Amino acid sequence: MTIHFGLFEERVLHVEEHGAICIADAECYIRVVCEVAQSSDQPIVVYIDATQVTGFDPQAKLMLAASARTPNVLEYIVVTSNPDSHGHSKSLSRHSTRGNTRLFQTHDEAMLRTHALLAMH
Repeated sequence: MTIHFGLFEERVLHVEEHGAICIADAECYIRVVCEVAQSSDQPIVVYIDATQVTGFDPQAKLMLAASARTPNVLEYIVVTSNPDSHGHSKSLSRHSTRGNTRLFQTHDEAMLRTHALLAMH
């Protein structure tokens, strides 16, 4: 498993991604995000640390992009400082159907956006 789920606290689901993301990883990710979003009485933010991602299976990439339609998710905040993973994340963002995926190169920038977004909602 190259996707690890951290705590869900204060309406933020923390996710860490490592290595190459395969179809099984994407399926697990989608299932967990849907379960957490559905169980929350308020919209959530999915905070993804993708700094260690090295690639995506093409089908997994499409599956993850389609998952951006998950109800009750305000935004997907993706941190990616690695140029290779940044390219993959930009591709996911372009394929996102709701346009609710934001990319950041540092955790500080990403956390500022997360806190601002939650304060607005």
